[in-house]
Amino acid sequence: MPSLHISRAASNGAAPLDFTLYVPAGFGSLAGAKIPNVEETDDPGRIFTAHFAGGQEVW
Repeated sequence: MPSLHISRAASNGAAPLDFTLYVPAGFGSLAGAKIPNVEETDDPGRIFTAHFAGGQEVW
């Protein structure tokens, strides 16, 4: 179950990975918990892009 995995990783103090995935507003949480490495945006140019290495690489 993905939400259980996310909850355990966050509560165990897992270090965040060096990337950010941009999603539409309202999709940045699961079961009421913020999803690590996910940021909500209204910018259509960023939605469903991933930024790695502090934004140096964009997919």
